[in-house]
Amino acid sequence: MAVLILSTLKDKTRGSTEPELTAVKEKLRDAFRRESLIEVLKRRSMALLFIQGFFGVFPWQIITYRFFAYMTDVRGFNDEFQIIVILVALITMVIGNVVAGIVSDWAFRRTLRGRAIFAGLSVALGLVFFDMTLLIKSGLEVFVLFAALTGFFIPMAGPAVAASLQDISLPEVRSTTHSIQVFVENVGSGFAPLITGYLADTVGLEWGMVMIITITWSICAFVLTATFLTLPKDIQWKRAKLAERTKKLL
Repeated sequence: MAVLILSTLKDKTRGSTEPELTAVKEKLRDAFRRESLIEVLKRRSMALLFIQGFFGVFPWQIITYRFFAYMTDVRGFNDEFQIIVILVALITMVIGNVVAGIVSDWAFRRTLRGRAIFAGLSVALGLVFFDMTLLIKSGLEVFVLFAALTGFFIPMAGPAVAASLQDISLPEVRSTTHSIQVFVENVGSGFAPLITGYLADTVGLEWGMVMIITITWSICAFVLTATFLTLPKDIQWKRAKLAERTKKLL
């Protein structure tokens, strides 16, 4: 498949779809430049998004490695009911991702701060519903309801964060900044199971999960809210950089 793609698909010139560069897209020859990467990494929003990426993956690792154990050992749910819970949550996650993309783009069109506002609110709501799923014990139907609401809200920040990362990255280093973000998330993913396991042995699995979810996503909500202050300036910086390139090529 890789050979087929390489031999049949022609990649677009980096930056050719940027509004500031459309007038000179035939003249663009930008490739990766270390200077561009250094400039982008100096933007405050980039650092905030990396911090969010590190902490944001912790609860996802809990879902992967601990949620079935929680449903079995703490709540005593049988295998059939656990499958129903996960299926419902997966369906609402898919819906949540689609809704997130639409609402995030709409918010960005209204204001450059739109994605930051939306991401911060969605993380806060996901945190609340995840904790409610774990702590409220009012029957199977209520658990499924809160699991569905959690599944709907917890993926919503993802599309907004990914788009914001691209909004402040110069075209020739976008893949690199995305790779750094993924690397930071992988580092966080490595710590999450270890810390959760330690807390499970110390305070119990349920409260260990609640502590990790509450602390890490509270940090994410705060950090994403902080990008409310930095994103507009960094987006305008990128646009000015591209407009400057256009002037030089005309």
